[in-house]
Amino acid sequence: MDPAGDGEKIRREMRELREEFDSDVQQIVAQARTLTDWRSYVRARPWLCAGAAVAAGYVLTPGLRRAARPDLAELRKLLDEGKQLLAAHAASPPAKATTATSLLTVVLGIAARSLVQRGLMVVADRLSAHAPRPPQPAVSPQPDSPT
Repeated sequence: MDPAGDGEKIRREMRELREEFDSDVQQIVAQARTLTDWRSYVRARPWLCAGAAVAAGYVLTPGLRRAARPDLAELRKLLDEGKQLLAAHAASPPAKATTATSLLTVVLGIAARSLVQRGLMVVADRLSAHAPRPPQPAVSPQPDSPT
């Protein structure tokens, strides 16, 4: 046996094993991507996926499964409370706006409008600074012509 020939044979076998290993790893990675991609399942079985989504929604929303069924006594009690609140609100005199309150409302409205306008101007300036500008045509100097 030739030791140089044995070494070459071992190198060749190792190279073949590495190539097989690389292709096997690439296949495993491709299969893993396919298995973890939910879109592939939806493309393959859309109706099954839609049914699974409905079932999952039904299971995950327990509050919607039971409908509230108040009895007649509770409804009458709520109606009476609502009537009492309406009567109390109607009996109280409306609050009068004082001159100071009216003036403050106007000033705050003006301040809010000016703040919004200033904010919009700042945003527009920043956007225009980052927007690409079209190339400007070269302006050649015009000779003065007699008029």
